[in-house]
Amino acid sequence: MNITKKPMRWPIRGSTDRYNMPITIIQRHYDKIASHCIESYPSEGGGFIGGRDNLILGIFPVPNFELWFHRDRTAFMWDDLSKNQAYGVFKGYNMGIIGLYHSHPNGIALPSQSDFTAHKEYGIRISLIAGVSDRKLTKIAAFSLPRKDDDPNENPPDRFIPEKLEIIEDIDLDAYIAEKELQAELQQSAARYLAQEQELEKRVAEILSKKHGGQRP
Repeated sequence: MNITKKPMRWPIRGSTDRYNMPITIIQRHYDKIASHCIESYPSEGGGFIGGRDNLILGIFPVPNFELWFHRDRTAFMWDDLSKNQAYGVFKGYNMGIIGLYHSHPNGIALPSQSDFTAHKEYGIRISLIAGVSDRKLTKIAAFSLPRKDDDPNENPPDRFIPEKLEIIEDIDLDAYIAEKELQAELQQSAARYLAQEQELEKRVAEILSKKHGGQRP
């Protein structure tokens, strides 16, 4: 288990569009995922991802249920106990389960249809897939479930959406969060300003309409 102990205020709920932001992970967590997936080779390995919106703040490696009970090295699945443990730990740090990571020991960091089905069934939005070949990491790629209001021509509802994975250094996390908090506050302030401006414009129009007998001046 690896957790970043940060008091989280950002993002301010309803003030940012999380889907327009890259999936962000600190280098330490990225390295932990890579190490776990390499150590699991030639079997698949994985775990839960904790955080807020698109910001990854914790990882929780779990045993591969498929390997333990079905001797299947080419699949990854968790049990309810592992999921509940991850949920409890993340909740203690004011996070939720926002994703899963797992490896593909064929070296290809692309999701399978069964990966998509599992994420959709359990409502887990983010997927990080680590390609591993000959005990070497080839790539970690990020994907997310499509939204219900997505254009099906752009984001078909039966497959993952490829996402940008942004890696930042541990020491840059405070500045990153502060920047996002400021952006959220500015967006919220701008939204309030526009709403007030529209209300004022409407009020002025009503006053002028009454003054001119219902006729626009």
